[in-house]
Amino acid sequence: MGQEVKKDRPKVAVVLCGGGAKGFAHIGVLKVLEEAGIPVDYVTGTSMGAIVGGLYSVGYKAGQIDSLVKMQDWGFLLSDNVRRSNLPLSQKGKPEYLISLPYEVKFKERSGRVRLPSGVISGHNLYSLFLNLTLGYHQPMNFDDLPIPFGCIAADSRTGSEVVFREGVLAEAMRASMAIPGMFAPIEIDSMLLIDGGVVNNYPVDLAKKMGADVVIGVAIPKDKKTLEANRGS
Repeated sequence: MGQEVKKDRPKVAVVLCGGGAKGFAHIGVLKVLEEAGIPVDYVTGTSMGAIVGGLYSVGYKAGQIDSLVKMQDWGFLLSDNVRRSNLPLSQKGKPEYLISLPYEVKFKERSGRVRLPSGVISGHNLYSLFLNLTLGYHQPMNFDDLPIPFGCIAADSRTGSEVVFREGVLAEAMRASMAIPGMFAPIEIDSMLLIDGGVVNNYPVDLAKKMGADVVIGVAIPKDKKTLEANRGS
């Protein structure tokens, strides 16, 4: 009888929106769900929601994600600094490892316009972190085969279209979904130049339903006071 009830219960999805650093609030919501014994059958997310959701989908508990967040050197992760002490001797003398941020500023011929990098931060350090935290999931795969089926959103900056990740390399999908324009460099996958999914779908409830959810628990991050006041006055 117990197995029959479990089989027939509604499928539950958690949807985690983008929201920058505020997105870490998702961890607290996941803790509450765990404490209440609410099962999670699917996870979808955008931007920071894709990072938290991606980790949750491979088996990290909310408390573990919370600990991981607190122990990181965010100054290092949010830079292009390279710990030269960790590099092999053959790499230490290379120019790209002698400065912290390889800013390339060039003047185009004739026009005289300045060409700046497409993103202030390349995101290599964050991507390395995502790879380290998703060991065992580095090969292209169907995200339905993760411990908790997962999907996330990015945007193709070349076409403006929404890009849904339900397969591929998990760390790449997480990195693409949080490539905030002007802050992180876009990531190129399959001829697409991908940026933060928040510009097209910051709250992917529709994806959760397509994956098979009967019940959706949405976690939205409230806007800051200045944004609310600006919207109220417009």
